[in-house]
Amino acid sequence: MKDSKLWPTKYKMSFLTLAMIAGLLIFSGCSSVKQMNINIQGMPEMNNGNAVVVYICQLSNEKGFMQATYESFWQGDDKPFQDEVIKGTTKRLFPNASIPEMINIDSETKFIGIAADFFDPDEEAWRRIYPLTSKPPKQIVIIVGINKIDIQY
Repeated sequence: MKDSKLWPTKYKMSFLTLAMIAGLLIFSGCSSVKQMNINIQGMPEMNNGNAVVVYICQLSNEKGFMQATYESFWQGDDKPFQDEVIKGTTKRLFPNASIPEMINIDSETKFIGIAADFFDPDEEAWRRIYPLTSKPPKQIVIIVGINKIDIQY
């Protein structure tokens, strides 16, 4: 018996169409990762003309990040809020420089935390929290000034 008699042409087309649709659905699920471009910009007067270390992290909760003292935040590699950190990275930023950073946002991320290690930090603005919404912007800009951080979106 020939193969064409087992599978008439109309069924071959239907099967092929279903296979293509299934493939598209599988691959489109992979592309649903939320991404955000973070552009870190150092101002000329940043940190009195010196480089800073900038820490960017994805957080499940902002409480520990915002309660940590400046000293405890920057002592050693273990952060006092480590159990809230989903992902984190450290960058060195120079005055008048810019660092683009594309991040894949984890499904558990509720906040983006940003902190800078200044010589003479502002009492509160040496770190910032950016709360994520269900549809975060494609880009946020972090401005690092003399002793504080500002976020623009």
